[in-house]
Amino acid sequence: MWLWALLPICLAVIGTVGIWVVFGIAVSNETVNITERFPYISRRELKCEFVAPIIHRAASLLRSATSVLSWVSE
Repeated sequence: MWLWALLPICLAVIGTVGIWVVFGIAVSNETVNITERFPYISRRELKCEFVAPIIHRAASLLRSATSVLSWVSE
């Protein structure tokens, strides 16, 4: 039962780390240039034809957060 207490902490940590990882990947792939303007993530702004879009990587991080949620809820 005490595992329910870890749920909000795990989700907050995974969500925060996930957002920063996706942002770091976008900066390292140079799909986002933080020196020019504020980095908006939208379909028309993504210029990766041969690289999987950042949105797909974010979805994979959310799937891993769901796995943690199911692990904690058991």
